[in-house]
Amino acid sequence: MLEASHEQKTVSLGALMGARDSIGQGLDALIGQASAHETAGDWVSACRVYEDWLARESADRQPMRHLVLFNLGAMLQAAGALDRAQAAYSEALSLSPYFAQALINQGLVLEKLGQTEEAIATWAKAAQCRYSDEGVAISLITSALNHIGRLREQQKRYDLAHAALEESLRLDPKQPAVIQHWFHIRQKACIWPVDANLPGISPNERLTSTSPLAMLAHSDEPAEQYIVNKAFVNRLYPMQPGAMHLGGTRSHKARIRLGYLSGDLCTHAVGLLLPELLRSHNKEKFEVFVYDYTADDGSGHQDQLRQIPERRIDVRPLTDEQIAQRILEDEIDVLIDLHGLSSGARPGVLARRPCALQGTYLGFIGSSAMPWLDFVVADNELVSDSMRPFMTEDVLAVEGSFLPWALAVTSQIEPAQKAITRAELGLPEGKTVFAALGNSYKINPRLFSSWMRILSKAPDAVLWLVDDNPAATKNLRQQAQRMGIAPNRLIFTGRIAHAIYRQALGLADVFLDTYPYNCGSTAVDVVAAGPPLITLRGKTMVSRMGASLLKGSGAAGQVTDSFEAYERAALEWANAVNANANQPRTFMQGTAVSTEQMVASMERQLIDRLKKLGYAGAFDAPFCVRSNQS
Repeated sequence: MLEASHEQKTVSLGALMGARDSIGQGLDALIGQASAHETAGDWVSACRVYEDWLARESADRQPMRHLVLFNLGAMLQAAGALDRAQAAYSEALSLSPYFAQALINQGLVLEKLGQTEEAIATWAKAAQCRYSDEGVAISLITSALNHIGRLREQQKRYDLAHAALEESLRLDPKQPAVIQHWFHIRQKACIWPVDANLPGISPNERLTSTSPLAMLAHSDEPAEQYIVNKAFVNRLYPMQPGAMHLGGTRSHKARIRLGYLSGDLCTHAVGLLLPELLRSHNKEKFEVFVYDYTADDGSGHQDQLRQIPERRIDVRPLTDEQIAQRILEDEIDVLIDLHGLSSGARPGVLARRPCALQGTYLGFIGSSAMPWLDFVVADNELVSDSMRPFMTEDVLAVEGSFLPWALAVTSQIEPAQKAITRAELGLPEGKTVFAALGNSYKINPRLFSSWMRILSKAPDAVLWLVDDNPAATKNLRQQAQRMGIAPNRLIFTGRIAHAIYRQALGLADVFLDTYPYNCGSTAVDVVAAGPPLITLRGKTMVSRMGASLLKGSGAAGQVTDSFEAYERAALEWANAVNANANQPRTFMQGTAVSTEQMVASMERQLIDRLKKLGYAGAFDAPFCVRSNQS
């Protein structure tokens, strides 16, 4: 996310006015006095310096009064006195209406106070300062536009966010973070082509400024993903790998200590997969710690998930250094990060290397390009031969699918309030429903064209999509119209509670996977609900998740390797489902490998890797799959 930080804490007279007269020298002394108090952490005295000065003389005898008011506002803002900061900025702007710094900081205060539309209007005024006679710096104009884009993106008003960020990039193309968000917003809003040209931005700059998540959905080329991931790590995480573990001890002998690091113990795609994973560990051989920095979401799922680990440590208040130190003190043998390059990652913890053996799993389906990660948990279907040269981690290939799925297939699904019907979701009775409920950013022109060809060959069918944001819904309907498909054959459903959603998936006849970013936890839910999953396999890890799940679970569906085969399979499975409409759906479990078996294979390999590092401990007892009920 683009940062919402102060543009400038305080201003120096030289920086803003270029003045060195007696008034300027006096103000510099005043600012120095206040700054000394601020540095000492004495906000009250720092503010009093400015307030006493403002009270001494009338405004007509203080030509620099707006600067002092701004500095007072900035100090009050930093101290959390937002109402008083707002008053100081307002008075400064009454004296200098085109004071861009004050407008930007005032917008940030209004945002903190929950007045989002007023904040955006204030930044819009700051952006208009370029038309004034006061020579406002372009960096301030782009900052105001970027704040508008940031807040509109949070509101899912992607059309407005896109307009603001594109205008910012036209003023200053050399903003990698803004390019990153502009690109991904185009994906989320289905503004195609997403990789449009902008003046002053070369194809290489656009590529290396793209986020790893966006590239997973954009390209099925392992080399392109590696270039993007490496550039992202170099730009955002330039720290050098540490060796904190060398100063640690290992006094425990009874069990191997396995730590997970996550901020997704909630109703997040990863959090929805964790219960089965955490329950499947062999508790006689592994002591599982979860270092949790997840924000509270108030859900029952989160409450239950937090109860599963043997040891859950709330590390939300801690810095990266403190978390790493705690992991070291807990004598963790293996640390597995559940974020990779996804939002909310804490690479500063892993970069310090509190463990000799560190890996990544589930959070980011690809190579992280982070030098402090030794392995990635995957499977032999997930990692193609063409992918391996572009991976910085070793592959820990588990048996079956790397996706935890068994809990869903054994029908231990949290109950919904009541059975949901097609009519309640706006889906037609008596027609084939192709569901394609992946996130909107996973939809691209080639994939959407394939779906439209399926609909053209199945005239009584509809396509069921997520109504994620108004811009994407509008754009997809327009694209369908251009391709000769009536927009009303696209049925959009808003997001609903997860328990209801899992049940609703059973209303679909066929589920169409996305490509090149396959569905992950959604596909696990599809396996639970019963519709056949039609997936298109590619060259990258993320484009092979569907194949991994189908082969590991033995569930209904088909793995394809071309759009032609994908479309043919969708139509054939739809015909088969309709021909057996009154028959109960069954799983083809002949080749299934349960999550318990998958986790046991992961544990065996972790033990092998620890032995190679010279670890000793409870490594020699025979391994077996243990029931979750034990």
